[in-house]
Amino acid sequence: KAGYSGMNLQIAATLDGVLVAVGEVPIHGARHDAHAYAASGLAERLRDLPSVADLGYIGVEGINTVPHKRSPGIDLDPSQVEFNTALGRIRAAVEHAIAHLKTWRMLSEEGGRYRYPISKYESTVAAIVGLYFFAAYE
Repeated sequence: KAGYSGMNLQIAATLDGVLVAVGEVPIHGARHDAHAYAASGLAERLRDLPSVADLGYIGVEGINTVPHKRSPGIDLDPSQVEFNTALGRIRAAVEHAIAHLKTWRMLSEEGGRYRYPISKYESTVAAIVGLYFFAAYE
């Protein structure tokens, strides 16, 4: 996931960190990741593919692998810690894919903020994502 201007974009990347899909519908940033995953359209697009996500996606249909969550007062056992570490490396690749998308100044938290009418946000993001994939795979 990546949040921009109070909005949440759901993003899918390969294990190598190559951006492969962006949810078609940006979701208000205050919504839970589980809702955003389904509402963005990404869940449907990834339906038949194995997926890895962070703790915000525990119990979400279509997400196959999430980290082990530590219970209050109970530490994870060494194998769970090792699993979470390995999963963190995979997730780091996704963060790199998000960073590549954020090279578009309008989407970066530091470089700019979306200042146009919110009704045009979805089409603007779609245009940026289209240009990103055009530039990346031409």
